Amino acid sequence: MGEFLNISLASFVLTVVRAAVALVLLWMLLRMIDRAVGFSFKDWITGMSGASKKAVADADEEVEENGSNGEPTALALYLGARFVGACILFGLLFS
Repeated sequence: MGEFLNISLASFVLTVVRAAVALVLLWMLLRMIDRAVGFSFKDWITGMSGASKKAVADADEEVEENGSNGEPTALALYLGARFVGACILFGLLFS
């Protein structure tokens, strides 16, 4: 019975290590994609979470000045697609 517990523990530890490696690689991949596209997730979060209405209006004006239409649906699709795509990739790699 002791051998079975050792094998089970080793399998569990290996699974946790693989999951941690997958999460770190997923985080790095998403950062790399953001840099390639020119999207700053940090600036987007600070502009949207708890900011004053004036700060949000200024951010909207800045987006319009940069030539982007500021369409929230396009941003939502981008953020969702990059995360789902990266998760599918790592799911296939680690399965």
